[in-house]
Amino acid sequence: MRLGVWLEQHGRSQSQFARELGVSRNYMHTIVRGKTICGRSLADVIAGATNGEVRPVDLGLDDIESRNVYRRRVSKNVIVL
Repeated sequence: MRLGVWLEQHGRSQSQFARELGVSRNYMHTIVRGKTICGRSLADVIAGATNGEVRPVDLGLDDIESRNVYRRRVSKNVIVL
């Protein structure tokens, strides 16, 4: 799921979410608009903060790498992709 869609569905603003994650509002805006691909660590934080609804691949990271990392992180919660 795209991050902008998730924010809208959950009634969250980009500014609020950026504060929660410790990044600037402007940086969050560029991620949401797809103008910037965030780093692996922030992508993992976003995936965790959205309960896996926004995956690293949704943020523009490599599909194969993202899938492997995501599976490792959520395997304890028995989420299967």
